[in-house]
Amino acid sequence: DALPGVGPRTRARLAALRIHTIGDLARVPADELEASLGASGAALVRRARGLDDEPVDGAPRPPRSVSRETTFPTDTADERVVAATLGVLARAAAATLRADRLFAATVVVKWRDADFRTFTARTRLAAPTNRDASLLDAVDRLRRRRHDPRRRLRLVGVSFADLCGEAGHELELFDTP
Repeated sequence: DALPGVGPRTRARLAALRIHTIGDLARVPADELEASLGASGAALVRRARGLDDEPVDGAPRPPRSVSRETTFPTDTADERVVAATLGVLARAAAATLRADRLFAATVVVKWRDADFRTFTARTRLAAPTNRDASLLDAVDRLRRRRHDPRRRLRLVGVSFADLCGEAGHELELFDTP
């Protein structure tokens, strides 16, 4: 089931044919599996053998998110330290957005406490942005709304997601293109 195209039903059908691994699948004659599974059987054998006629697209993919996180030298419950650290992380991630000409529609804040439990909070922005003020405001609102100040933290992080380029972004009144 690590092979694309092999879900629970196909895995059961392959198991009935005594095919349990990708190696087993690679050794089966393609026409034999095609007789049992149809055209998808031959395609599975080709994938198991590492054969693919699809063109390779080496173009870099745009990032799905931009994030920054840090681990504190010692666990802390100091809200000023947490707020300041989240601000530094948010500014760094926002600078990356601007450098890459990207805009974020979702803001996520992450906390990991002294017991290694991880918590996240997210919000969807009214419009995608890469402006510090808007992103910092969203980070701070999430921090105040969701973080328990009695909890000692070992790690905090900020992530900006649901990214779009300039073409998918409506400029704000005072933005410069």
